[in-house]
Amino acid sequence: MRMIQFGLVVIAELICAVPEVSAQSGTSGIFISQVYGGGGNSGATLRNDFVELFNRGTQAVTITGWSVQYAAATGTSWEHTPLNGVIQPGQYYLIQEAQGNGGSVSLPTPDVSDSINLSATDGKIALVSNSTLLSGAAPSGSQIVDFVGYGSANAAEGSPVAALTNTTAASRQSGGCTDTNNNRADFNVGSPAPRNSHSALNLCSPPPAPAPTINSISPGTPTASGSNQAVTVFGSQFQSGLTVTVFFPNGSGPTTLSGTQIQGVAATSFQMIITLSLPGTFAIRVNNPDGGQSSTFNFNVNAATSVPTIDPNRAALNSASFSSGKPVAPGSLVSIFGTNFASGNTLATSIPLPASLANVSITFNGVAAPVSGVFHDPVNGDQINAQVPWAVLPASSTGATLQVAVTSNGQVSSPQPVSIAPVSPGVFAIQLSGGQVVGSGFGQAIAYGNGDGSIAAPAGAITGLTTHPAKISDPATLVILATGLGPVDTTVKDGDIPSVITSKTLTTLTVTIGGVPAQVVFSGLVGRDNTGKALGFVGVYQINVVISAGTPTGDAVPLHTCPRQQLH
Repeated sequence: MRMIQFGLVVIAELICAVPEVSAQSGTSGIFISQVYGGGGNSGATLRNDFVELFNRGTQAVTITGWSVQYAAATGTSWEHTPLNGVIQPGQYYLIQEAQGNGGSVSLPTPDVSDSINLSATDGKIALVSNSTLLSGAAPSGSQIVDFVGYGSANAAEGSPVAALTNTTAASRQSGGCTDTNNNRADFNVGSPAPRNSHSALNLCSPPPAPAPTINSISPGTPTASGSNQAVTVFGSQFQSGLTVTVFFPNGSGPTTLSGTQIQGVAATSFQMIITLSLPGTFAIRVNNPDGGQSSTFNFNVNAATSVPTIDPNRAALNSASFSSGKPVAPGSLVSIFGTNFASGNTLATSIPLPASLANVSITFNGVAAPVSGVFHDPVNGDQINAQVPWAVLPASSTGATLQVAVTSNGQVSSPQPVSIAPVSPGVFAIQLSGGQVVGSGFGQAIAYGNGDGSIAAPAGAITGLTTHPAKISDPATLVILATGLGPVDTTVKDGDIPSVITSKTLTTLTVTIGGVPAQVVFSGLVGRDNTGKALGFVGVYQINVVISAGTPTGDAVPLHTCPRQQLH
């Protein structure tokens, strides 16, 4: 409110010698946007002096603890007004100062009020990041956020703003957005127009474009294919003309989809036409034309699935003998051969056996079969080991032809016929070469016990195991492992073993060794002990025999079961 001082020639001389003040305005975004000191003076409309601040940045700034400080044009003594609150991007902040005797209009509601008497013509205003009073004519330091000198001020950023009057204010250009660190260039002199925190926002830079967001895709897990497929992407803030960056498995790529590869763009969805030729984890990222970019979205692609095919000549073979063209029995273990069953090897690890293993299942006339193992061999074909359900053949039936089918990853094979008989024995056997097991189904019968628990085979026949020929009339029985011996004298659930220690076969079994009948002491399934511990395995029968006197000796004595299967 100080009266206008004359002497324009002196002012001009001072402007030429003004020391520059360095301010830290670029770091906070808060600037002095308007200065008026003629409030209440002769001719003034407004009653009060004021200083206006403005946030030209993009982040809200807390100014609690800051101060606005004033000194006369050539003064070294400073006064201050403490500040508080938060200034949002594009928001103004009005500091009301001293009131004069004149004027007819009050300021808009100030954000803070004080009583510093600003000069109407010449002075220095500093925005300081603390409340410590400045000192000296041209103070310096990182605490000075912004500085404005006007009229004959002996300090300024660059050159001072021209002298003001009772009816003019210094206003930063572009509503407060301009800053070249030169007061003379940044401010215009004109009628005061105070703004407070409730005034309309003035964003110096448009807000960043809202980023698109990817929430999901459909199908959720696509299947690999060598040709294009449509995948729908769901989310928000999608814009016409968007592009999609695709990152492929194992870090390969990226590539960009655009144009006809992007279809049906709406704000919440679009389709990408894409070739997903490999299984694995893919990622996509959307870029809008306005620069908005989404986070990457990961999704899995399944390997291409093919329809499983059963080999008609090996549709369901006895897992012990692998005899082609022979029937199999309820409760027996069978092996099914074909292609596209699985991509790896998986074994069941518990009893009861599951009805599905590695997304592979078997049915006999629609009845699910327990599965014990699934194997993949890209050269010789795939194999599934399973148990024939007990109830597929009625107790009174002498035989039937059933249809076996394989389901893999939701794909169902064409069914193949399988002959079923009440009893169809097969003895587990192995092929040996140089002491190693190289095959199964025929060759050396798996017979153990042998008086000392060893395998009945030529001495040293199997590397790492004790073997020697069986002894004639040895009272310790020789245990032969088989499958397909038919029903037993207790009820056994599919995929399980008996709940008792042993269950005898209902069919009398005949065994000959070297053409001489052996004494069959026991034939049946081994179940659980009194604690429930499993002692046997699903579908595997034991035949305990004593070798009769007169049996020929040798390293390859034929073993027959009835129905006949010859092994040595």
